[in-house]
Amino acid sequence: MRKSIICIIALIAGALGLQAQPRGNAVGKFNVSLQGGAALSISENAFSYPKSGNAFKLIDPVGGIAFGYDFSEKFGARLSFSYGKNSGGFNVNETKKDGFFPFEFQSFNIFADAMLNMGTTGNFTPIMYAGVGMGHSMKFTDPDFEHWQEAKLTDPNTALGARLGFIARFRLTESFGVFGDVCGEAYTDKYSGLKPDKADQPKGGYAGLPVDLRGLLTFGCIYYF
Repeated sequence: MRKSIICIIALIAGALGLQAQPRGNAVGKFNVSLQGGAALSISENAFSYPKSGNAFKLIDPVGGIAFGYDFSEKFGARLSFSYGKNSGGFNVNETKKDGFFPFEFQSFNIFADAMLNMGTTGNFTPIMYAGVGMGHSMKFTDPDFEHWQEAKLTDPNTALGARLGFIARFRLTESFGVFGDVCGEAYTDKYSGLKPDKADQPKGGYAGLPVDLRGLLTFGCIYYF
């Protein structure tokens, strides 16, 4: 009887030990992830939003899917696709009435990312990543007013991009996990539909940013094959 009890305890302890084993990268395996969240647009004339009391309108929804592969415990890669809305505007400082002149547009974004596992602890894995890709912006809304920059607004546009981000991933089972992803993206100037130059500005005017920026905060789930 005593031997039977000892055997049962040993089996239970072994099962609990297996269940508690850390789950890091799935080396040599593919994965697919879905994520969604918010994107903050920072491009030409973004200052017009907070100046007119509309700062939160610079934040728009975004969603995406990514396909990844872990080459080792340290290194991996993924190809990600996302689609979302963006916000832009015309120069509020160059109008007689200092009016608010926003517009919106949609974008399809694709990036190839290199992933670095910073050290798995239990089921938690912090990951840094950097990527290169492109953004295709289209479907700009009609601002329905006259502004000198309206003639320069182009639709559609394709812009080269680069990004840097951080992922906090928690592995729930051998094949499933959840994560949070914070990322900063930079695109060549045509992404937002505007590329003003100094020759187009009045003396002391605003020449615009040399790049178009996005900050993203998303959450998602990942499945390991």
